[in-house]
Amino acid sequence: MDDESDPVPARHRIYYLHIPKTGGQTLGTRLASAFPTDRSWVLQDDLRSAAQFDRLFQDHDFVEGHAASGLLKRADPRIDILCTVRHPVSHVRSLFRHILREPLLRLHPPAKALGFHGFAEHYGDMLFNQQSRTLVETMEGRDHQFYRGNRNVWLLERLAPSIKRVRWLVPTEQIDDFCRWWPLETGHSTVPEELRINVAPAAEMDDEIEAFARENPERFGLDYTLWQIANQHYAAWRSTVLQKATPRPDTNVPSCAFADPDLGAIWMLDGWYPRGVRGDGIAEWWAGPAEVSRILVRRSPGVDRLRLEIPAMIRLRHEQFHVFADESTKRLPARVALVEKGPLSEMVIDLPQELGDSFRLLIQVPRVASLLEIDPAARDGRRRSFASQNWSLSRSDSAAAAKA
Repeated sequence: MDDESDPVPARHRIYYLHIPKTGGQTLGTRLASAFPTDRSWVLQDDLRSAAQFDRLFQDHDFVEGHAASGLLKRADPRIDILCTVRHPVSHVRSLFRHILREPLLRLHPPAKALGFHGFAEHYGDMLFNQQSRTLVETMEGRDHQFYRGNRNVWLLERLAPSIKRVRWLVPTEQIDDFCRWWPLETGHSTVPEELRINVAPAAEMDDEIEAFARENPERFGLDYTLWQIANQHYAAWRSTVLQKATPRPDTNVPSCAFADPDLGAIWMLDGWYPRGVRGDGIAEWWAGPAEVSRILVRRSPGVDRLRLEIPAMIRLRHEQFHVFADESTKRLPARVALVEKGPLSEMVIDLPQELGDSFRLLIQVPRVASLLEIDPAARDGRRRSFASQNWSLSRSDSAAAAKA
């Protein structure tokens, strides 16, 4: 899956690969509402063959459905693929509930007779890592090694190539958020966030399944990997869409750290904790929990410096801050100096004109720690690197003189 989104073609065709019990009915119905009724195909029978798949896309632009093994092995690469992935424990819980409440399913009698632990023992291959299995099987189909070799090794070897074919890999827990950003990227109409379909209530066996997951985490391994990758890819996709969108330059917006009509604006992207306002009324953003934090900058002509104050660091030194333009490996000139006697310091970053009027910056540090590493009584385990405040853009003396 590419982080950078390609331009949307004139006829945008999308297949929503619906892995069972990942919120597919809800999201599929929401997205279908962005297309003419006769151009979408949702909540229908499973897709059984590549021929059926090709026929559907002759007359439809959005298709949702469960997929047969190998369905996408030779699919038109111009069709964008969407897939949702759920937290592995939540997925197993929902899948087992579904089996119990559907008497016509072939797995219903053994599930009902054995209970969760017995079913997990005898039918575990039908319960665990089903999301990874569905994704890989849909992309690759089954071969002899699927049956004869180590099933988990077979899946693991094919998981990364399968993920790369997915344009939107969305954690189920982010469906509402995805529905806010997807129209901005694609230009399709907005979708109704309030719609929810087939959401099951809590059941008595939930505690039993949670306990099983704590005692047997290895049974969920592949799906945990897939779900973590989905979260990482989703964060990168969201950041890209935010950069390409037109956010409001208003410091009342929590993600906007600076806005000035003569200078430009700065927005916090990923790698920051939510804005906090201290008792002295100053807004601050802590970097973390990752080593990389990104910002979006839109500047006016002549602006060639970015400034921020650093009131606190955890196990860092000033010289360990590295600043890059987006994903470049060439560091931007950055200077950190104490303000008066400290501990407050100021970072000044030079912004070459070749960056353009709108760009992302990446601030990278070598480690992220928590206050507990300094003070065991702190009772705060959040991993953070540095606090930031009073972000601004400015013109150097030469740039200001040129503008004048």
